[in-house]
Amino acid sequence: MAKFFVCSILIPLVFLLAGCGGKGSSSPATLVSISVTPANSGIAPGTSLQFGASGVFSDGSVQDLTALVTWASTNTGVATINATGRATAGAVAGTTTITATSGNIPGSTTLVVMVINRAFVTNSGANTLLVLDTTSNAVLANIAVGLGPKGVAVNAAANRAYVANSNGNSVSVIDTAANTVVSTIAVGLGPSGVAMNSAANLVYVADSNGNSLSVVDAATNTVASTISVGLGPQGVAVNPAGTRVYTANSNGNSVSVIDAATNTVVSTISVGLGPQGVSVNPAGTRVYVTNSGSNFLSVIDASSNTILTTVSVGGTPQGVAVNSAGTLIYTADSGSNSVSVIDAPTNTVLTTITVGLSPSGVAFSP
Repeated sequence: MAKFFVCSILIPLVFLLAGCGGKGSSSPATLVSISVTPANSGIAPGTSLQFGASGVFSDGSVQDLTALVTWASTNTGVATINATGRATAGAVAGTTTITATSGNIPGSTTLVVMVINRAFVTNSGANTLLVLDTTSNAVLANIAVGLGPKGVAVNAAANRAYVANSNGNSVSVIDTAANTVVSTIAVGLGPSGVAMNSAANLVYVADSNGNSLSVVDAATNTVASTISVGLGPQGVAVNPAGTRVYTANSNGNSVSVIDAATNTVVSTISVGLGPQGVSVNPAGTRVYVTNSGSNFLSVIDASSNTILTTVSVGGTPQGVAVNSAGTLIYTADSGSNSVSVIDAPTNTVLTTITVGLSPSGVAFSP
């Protein structure tokens, strides 16, 4: 009976030790990576931006580490950052990397201090891009680009400008902080209009002699895709959501509608004679196209890709722009040396402004 008594005591003791050993085998989660937000931001000189740091741990959990990491800026001449993660831009435009570090685990993102108060003018006869200070109207730089520069688009958040060189079949990429050409990209024949899709970091170039649209990856400065569109594309525009691209096809009397996600033409809209300029309102609901051979503006419903109405404007309209409220449309009427001002809700001309000889482009400052 003694042997039986001892065994009956030992058996439950073994099970108890096994249970205790199981609980004691777990280890604390370790930090795996750090993400810094907002990612790839741009701010104006003299302004500030609060950054945050989130840590991902080995058990899958995520914690706010903003107050616990060590913050740093790689270019303090462009922007500094304090211990709480607030970055302050200096007076000089440029780029810096913001890093957040805990132990040997870093996270980083890019901060651009943007060039502001600038206007960019292409000089096709001189093969240059003129840079103007809009506060003083002073000429800051005259940059040599490709042959026959025509259209220009600006990505302010990245301090980049893109110039379509119609006789050089290329696009010049300008660092607007340094006013230098940083890359030259071969595109289709006779590039004319150019537009920026900031959301996707893509540049669209209308190749007027190639009847195509070149899609340029702005991160690598390479042509990612070439899309066949109508005949003689001139103007190009991107809707605010970055989901649709429109080309005004001057020799085809049409507008091509491109799905930006698939790089395919999803609709072709017949408009007037010799369409030149195209612009999308801030809501993305209306597309406006100038028809230089018909002297009217086509108003397109973006949801159905149909013509809602046409508005008679001045002679040989070229460029078109919509104000930030979406209430006014302006056309540059080269044949009548004027600008037509159209009321968007009623699609009627409010006034006609006499300007210089043969106006071709029109744009708004935000």
